[in-house]
Amino acid sequence: MKWYKTAIFLIGLAVFQLSTLLAQNQNVPLNHQFHHQFEREEVKSDEIIHSSFKPLLQRKAQKVGKSDSLLFPNLSPIKKQGRSWIARKLFHEHLIYLDSGSVQLSIDPLINVEFGDDIRDEGLAERSYYKNMRGFVARLNLGDNVSVGSTFRENQAVLPSFLDQRTRLSGVAYGQGRTKNFSDYGFDFAMASAYVSYSPSDKINLQAGHGKHFVGEGYRSLLLSDMAFNYPYLRVQSDWLNGKLNYQNVFALFQDLNRLENHSLNEGLFERKQAAFHFLSFSPDSRFSIGLFEGFIYPSLDSSGNIDVPLNYWAPLIGLNTLLKGDERSGNSNLGVNAKAHIFQRLKLYSQWSFFDEQLSQLAYQFGGKLFLGEGVTLQLEYNRGAKQSQNSIYHHYNESLTHPYQSDYEEFLGGVYFHKNRWMSRVLINNISVQNISINFFDFRQSYIVNPAYNLTFNFGVQYREQTLHDFNDSGFSPLRRICNPAECFSNNESLYLYFSLSTNLQNLYFNY
Repeated sequence: MKWYKTAIFLIGLAVFQLSTLLAQNQNVPLNHQFHHQFEREEVKSDEIIHSSFKPLLQRKAQKVGKSDSLLFPNLSPIKKQGRSWIARKLFHEHLIYLDSGSVQLSIDPLINVEFGDDIRDEGLAERSYYKNMRGFVARLNLGDNVSVGSTFRENQAVLPSFLDQRTRLSGVAYGQGRTKNFSDYGFDFAMASAYVSYSPSDKINLQAGHGKHFVGEGYRSLLLSDMAFNYPYLRVQSDWLNGKLNYQNVFALFQDLNRLENHSLNEGLFERKQAAFHFLSFSPDSRFSIGLFEGFIYPSLDSSGNIDVPLNYWAPLIGLNTLLKGDERSGNSNLGVNAKAHIFQRLKLYSQWSFFDEQLSQLAYQFGGKLFLGEGVTLQLEYNRGAKQSQNSIYHHYNESLTHPYQSDYEEFLGGVYFHKNRWMSRVLINNISVQNISINFFDFRQSYIVNPAYNLTFNFGVQYREQTLHDFNDSGFSPLRRICNPAECFSNNESLYLYFSLSTNLQNLYFNY
């Protein structure tokens, strides 16, 4: 693995020195609001776009038609519009932008300044809730074939009670890395990402970096979600049969926040795992797509910290790892099917089916749909059902699930209304989750105004309501919940109503609703 660490280091160094911008081989940010706008054009397009494995390449997203500058600002030329330099930098342009023709570079700030109050949190009323994030996003294009991207963010936050509790128990800030204490009640945490993207042809893309992925068309993914922290990865995308067949391979390095007992260092190594994800997607035309998924995770270190991964792990053949997993340290396999259909250029229907455990006998499934109406309105309904038994603990990264947050024995109903016109965006998200003897109701409203579309800087007002109800508590069978809770602190009735204002750069999904 020394070569792998060296490669990641060199990539990170290159990114840090060069920074990054936009271009054909840049990734579209993993943001649901972005993808709703893309899908609105996708359902009307005759182009075959394999969009289920995300992040998408901007050059592929651009095929659906006109490019909305508020959705893909990096694809649209910067217009001075007769405004002053300060006005352009504040409301229209990148903070730093260089274009020499074959080389383009942009650097922008990452900001999240948030203030709020939980008016139902009587026990913690003396706290002032806030978030303070600083960082940068940089993008670089080198000709038509090479793009580089990088972000870094440093955070301090005092969180509402339900997020505070979850963060203290897991040691992780909801997909943004390990925390350390800050002030009396707060947390300090940081996150960085980077990638190098190279396309030797229109049919092949190679990436190496540190980031996340998402498989599916819904709000949740039962195959691979972007809920957990960033991880090192290698990714290969290829198109075949005139674009009707798409094959993707991702090799990743995960770890649990449990230290090995036998080690030669003063501080023990974390338990590490290696993962191989394969996704084969077939689209006979622009209206339908079906994909086969395999996710397989190996414990990569023994009790002494030695790396021992079978050679078949590196084989880019879907299903092979599952067939050959009979070694003594057998990994965890997740086989699945992902499907989508476009109807009347207005409606997208989607579904996922996930099979896992040693006999692949446990089934989780998803059904959903998105209706795209006029004036930038999107309606979404989604149903998720988990299997009775949990995937084993290996299908996690940084103490967070790589699929649905509760993984097993859950039932979830989710509805969303999204609006996007010019610089205005609105979102209403409602979901109900039943996990064994606990039910959780969540309501999330956010109204946003896009201050600067070049890097999606928005001013937001939001309301989040969460209600947790315990029904006939039984201390048995709560393994999915125990990853983020314990009976004394989490298995109880509680209620939260959080109101906030923020100025933030929204380039990633953050999941609070569970």
